[in-house]
Amino acid sequence: MEIRGRYRLEERVKGGGHGEVWRGWDLLKGRAVAVKVLHAHVAGSGVMAAKFRQEAKIAARLAHPGITAVDDFGELGDGRWYLVMEYLAGQDLAEELEGHPDGFGVERAVSLGIQVAEALAVAHAEGIVHRDLKPGNLMLLPGDRVKICDFGIAHAKQATTEHTLSGKVIGTPLYMAPEQWLGAPVDARTDLYALGGILYAFLTGEPPFLADRIEALMALHLQHAPVPLRRRRPDVTEALADLVARLLAKEPDDRPGSASEVAQLLADVRDAASPPARAWLTLIDAFPGSSTWPQDVHTAAEQLFGSLPEGQIRDDVAAVASAKSVAGLGIALHNLGIALSGDRQNAHALQVKRQAVRIRRGLYADDPARYRPGLASSLQSLGTTLTTLRRDHEALPVKREAAELRRALHAADPDRYRADLATSVQALAVTLGDLDRKDEALPYAREAVELRRALYAADPGRHGPLLAACLHELSTTLSGLKQDDEALKAAEESITLRRALYAKDAGRHRAALASVLLSLGITLGNLGRKEQALAAKQEAVELRRALYAANPGRYRAPLATALTSLGRTLDALGRTAEAQSAKAEAAHLP
Repeated sequence: MEIRGRYRLEERVKGGGHGEVWRGWDLLKGRAVAVKVLHAHVAGSGVMAAKFRQEAKIAARLAHPGITAVDDFGELGDGRWYLVMEYLAGQDLAEELEGHPDGFGVERAVSLGIQVAEALAVAHAEGIVHRDLKPGNLMLLPGDRVKICDFGIAHAKQATTEHTLSGKVIGTPLYMAPEQWLGAPVDARTDLYALGGILYAFLTGEPPFLADRIEALMALHLQHAPVPLRRRRPDVTEALADLVARLLAKEPDDRPGSASEVAQLLADVRDAASPPARAWLTLIDAFPGSSTWPQDVHTAAEQLFGSLPEGQIRDDVAAVASAKSVAGLGIALHNLGIALSGDRQNAHALQVKRQAVRIRRGLYADDPARYRPGLASSLQSLGTTLTTLRRDHEALPVKREAAELRRALHAADPDRYRADLATSVQALAVTLGDLDRKDEALPYAREAVELRRALYAADPGRHGPLLAACLHELSTTLSGLKQDDEALKAAEESITLRRALYAKDAGRHRAALASVLLSLGITLGNLGRKEQALAAKQEAVELRRALYAANPGRYRAPLATALTSLGRTLDALGRTAEAQSAKAEAAHLP
């Protein structure tokens, strides 16, 4: 197909609710072009067609390296409109994000955001509001350069809100500002809201709001705040988190005043990052999604090494820098991730552990027998970090895969891999329980206990605490399923083990004994054995009082939980005054 005898459409690149994009050839200038052919319903009436022509002319005048150049536009004979733009070889940032489920490194996200904000500032100065800014409209070019696409049809999308609310548009408007949902007037600040959503996605891997139905998504954008950015990414600075929150303000007046201001604020965030922080981000961004790696990884690790104090993390970074093989790099990254977790640098640990899994998965595909143990260990470590970050839905499939790999290892060599399998199935049981999927958790909890019993028989000193923990988890799971008789037996066995451990080392085992005593008290209460429940809970409270006295910040919530539970039992026994006293203490812990 040719347009006006000048543009030959050669390959359909993508299509959507507004039109199709083709890779074409400019027969006059002898170069590749991108041609967007709009569906007839987008142009709509004569008024909309005039608006399209006006905005296309303005877009054609926009000259900025961050804006896709518009060369030509016009109308086809069948009523459709077309737009001819420079051809960009690469992928859009929506596709790039698919390969980064946890988002980009902070430094990269900020750099991309600065480029988008600077390009928006140029467009806004010309009176152009994009209205449909999203990762899919941002093309990623070599050197991590970004160009915004689809400026020429910005104001031609006036009908977007109406079509979306009536369910006529294909796709979900994940980045649409509240004023667009309400059909209110839009201005440059509408694009800033979208930019806030894009930055949120760059940093977390997801837009700020997700919903199954369009009505629910609309309610989220109009009435709710997203999960705080620093809860999703603890390594994000307060300044960056505050900026994203301002960009996502419901009221336009509460957002930054201009794209230029946003670009400057992002530049301030970039420049304020410490050299070690920038080095970490450079290292994380250097990894590909395959089992091979570029020289960039070694260079980034060497730079990071020079910015770190002496210690295990620095030593492990040195091992990354000096790795001579894919397998060696996988080992070095695995060890670095563990060291970071030990130092509570969980955001960095998550990124590093994901890279270790990617590399070891590639090795496993080539030689399963040789690399199964390493992949299982890296998956288990990754799952633990996801749980630490309260991302249990993501941790579950990771832990499940680790357990199945270790089950295969255990089948081949039970004595060698029994402890590893016990660790994996116990972690899986805990995660399923935390997700309130106790019926699924139960078989794993039972399996973990049986594996630990075998280990305990061979080495009681080493495996006593672990068996006690497995029995406690089994008891909690059974209690949640109202299988209280069996839950009671598991809890009592766990307490027997815990009391023996507590007698040898009270400081180390006080918290665990308190937890299982509280669980026992709850189970006894469920069985109607109120006096016994009271005794167990009273002992749990006294143990937690001692913990709270030594560390109020850490044990305030556990003590309050135990006191509240004790108050309920006292109420059930008709000891109202004591119950009120326990509950009041829980509510007013200093």
